[in-house]
Amino acid sequence: MATARTSFEVEPAPLFASMLEDLHQAHRRLFGEMANMDALTQQPNVEWPSLCAARWRISEASLARRSLAARITDHLLLRADGADAAALKSLQAADQSMLRTSARHVSAWPIGAIQGDWRGYCRASRELRAQMEEFLRTEQRVLLPILQRASASRPLRDVRALADPRIALRR
Repeated sequence: MATARTSFEVEPAPLFASMLEDLHQAHRRLFGEMANMDALTQQPNVEWPSLCAARWRISEASLARRSLAARITDHLLLRADGADAAALKSLQAADQSMLRTSARHVSAWPIGAIQGDWRGYCRASRELRAQMEEFLRTEQRVLLPILQRASASRPLRDVRALADPRIALRR
């Protein structure tokens, strides 16, 4: 006689594959918005509404990526040990540092300051994007291999964490 499956019997491989795809999409979106900002900051001058819209889009993409990556990292930390756990914790610290750096940039460059020093803003923006790109490459080097291994793995014996409603895995 067949018994009903419970949420504790969920096979994680498709879940991790979904996380992997979501992270790829978030990275593509953020890299795309960074490229748009790069194009704007290479111009000798800018239309302010275009700049404001670009700043908003890059902030939205960054927040979406950060939220997703945090959920993924938290979820992976529930089952990681050794080198993976250390790498994930280090990534969390680096993400917090990047968040502080981004916040300082936004705070230092309100629209009035940008209008007063467009070239200075362009330099600062390029520097921030370079730091963001370096961080995103680090995030990829840490998360992608772990997710790839997990998406190819056999089901876990204890997957109660998957049923934890505090860990929202999908948007």
